[in-house]
Amino acid sequence: MTRRSGCWRALLLTVARSTEDGGAGAARTAAPPGDAAGAAAAAEQDQDQDLSQLENPEGLDMGAFKDSLRLYNCIMESEDPYMAEVMQTALRVYKDGLRLYGPERLITSYNGGKDAVVVMHLHRAAVARYSLEVGRVHRPRAIYFYNPKEFDEVRALVHSTAKQFGLDLLVYTEGFVAGLRRCMEELGGSAGGFGFVLGTRRGDPNCGAQTAFTPSSDWMPPFMRVNPIIEWEYGQIWQFLRTFDLPYPSLYDRGYTSLGNVDDTQRNPALRKRGSGDGASGNDADEDYYPAYMLSDWTLERAGRGARPESTLGCDLRNGRGPSRVRDARTAGLVVIGDEILKGKCQDTNTAFAARRLWEKGISLQRVAVVSDDHDSIAAEVRSQVQAYDVVITSGGLGPTHDDVTIHAVAAALGQRVHENADMVSRLKANLNLKNGQDLTEAQATALVHHSLQSKLAMLPELARLRVAPTDPSGWPILQCENVFILPGVPQYFETKLGVIVEHFLSGHDVFVAKLVLSADEFEIVSQLDAAVAQHPSVTFGSYPFVGGSGGGGPAQRTIITLEAASAAAVAAAAATLRALLPPEFVTEYMADDDSLRAAAAAAAAGSAQQTAA
Repeated sequence: MTRRSGCWRALLLTVARSTEDGGAGAARTAAPPGDAAGAAAAAEQDQDQDLSQLENPEGLDMGAFKDSLRLYNCIMESEDPYMAEVMQTALRVYKDGLRLYGPERLITSYNGGKDAVVVMHLHRAAVARYSLEVGRVHRPRAIYFYNPKEFDEVRALVHSTAKQFGLDLLVYTEGFVAGLRRCMEELGGSAGGFGFVLGTRRGDPNCGAQTAFTPSSDWMPPFMRVNPIIEWEYGQIWQFLRTFDLPYPSLYDRGYTSLGNVDDTQRNPALRKRGSGDGASGNDADEDYYPAYMLSDWTLERAGRGARPESTLGCDLRNGRGPSRVRDARTAGLVVIGDEILKGKCQDTNTAFAARRLWEKGISLQRVAVVSDDHDSIAAEVRSQVQAYDVVITSGGLGPTHDDVTIHAVAAALGQRVHENADMVSRLKANLNLKNGQDLTEAQATALVHHSLQSKLAMLPELARLRVAPTDPSGWPILQCENVFILPGVPQYFETKLGVIVEHFLSGHDVFVAKLVLSADEFEIVSQLDAAVAQHPSVTFGSYPFVGGSGGGGPAQRTIITLEAASAAAVAAAAATLRALLPPEFVTEYMADDDSLRAAAAAAAAGSAQQTAA
């Protein structure tokens, strides 16, 4: 290949300069002008003579050394506008790391994933160049932590490439921290320090505020984290591996984009070919997926990560079953999505609205989580909530920009693919007055982009259901995926759509509420309240301190006790029990607005009076 020949020419030039600067090396043999074949042969012979001058106490295979040196020069002579700067910056980071720690104490972490593979190749290239400068061949040192749940393909690649490229592979079977500690002890302790090279990239879950050189966390043994590819993009990882034809796990050619353990890694649904299989059986064929380097939306790199549930939670929409679980919901969870909320730039009003509207319907909102615009964080929270509550509502992350990943995250949480939804396509076309089967004109396509109604809005989880209010069948649909309702974050739209859900898609459950207003502080009624709670487990008690007075010389209102239940009789009975346990002067007011609750309270009070008389 022309590229490879050019790299070898750079290698020969580097060797020549190195030996000339050091005053050592055999005499050069000049080739006759125009004798290209002779020049190449002479150059190769000259190169072998120059490298033979290097000390090689470990007996490293010189073929592997030459290959690593060739890679270094290919990188340094690159003029690729997309790759040259990031590759050469990475090697400068390595140069600093080798200057600080030397090749014995600068160790690359090699777990076989794509990022670690890139770092391993950069590492061997940098160590080869360092060896050339100091006149002694050093073996590139790598550390590998054995994991019994590792993919076989990954484990095989680690060991085969360690042999192929002459790595000094240190293998540890204990956990990461314990393995690091033992490695450092075996290599002479912490005196002089260690640098561990990682494949961390900006945006990785564990990246945080790391830079090219970042000390280890306080719960780890002390070392320097060296991050040569921290500013690389997903596309640059694949450009590097494919440009230099470097080996990587075959899983990436079969639809995987991010590798963890066999238990928490699936093929990326964003790479599934349209019309291939149903994806539900888990028996997807290799040819059903595009390779990892064809992923177009890089924010979905980790869409295949996370444990896939064995079932889809009773799956309200699968196998012909109706949405009974959602319809009869008694518990709910809410996932509020948005960096702007976590940073205090935007106030979350959707939580208060949802809590009030769901409570009015008799549905208990049992968990609210605010998460960042991060695919894995959203997927993990949704996955947790859908298994715990009857209905889950998400708010935010539905726009067209890079940080709007809610759709893909919900699909990943439910183990579903994302594909083009025909119903949504029809609605988008209808919105532009297009007939079925009619293609978009350029102007209409521009309008779609302008109004954020581009094809991204039609890419939905495979079991998504578009639902509209019976009173407004032409209205914009609400997206339901199994027991998850996916709503926009803009308050006016969130409130309107949640109102439709509560009014039309959820059955109502009666909730009866009463209040006792007390002139006593909370600490004065603890034992009585505990006793009433124990006697009435079906009733929810709340205790709230009250600041202020009633005015007019009356007793101060210090505590409000609320009682809630699905039965008016249960609330009334609990209120009667608590009133009987409290000193009469503590109770200043009893409020029961519902007619049936007032009647039940009167009956309960009469029964209590008869019991007292008896």
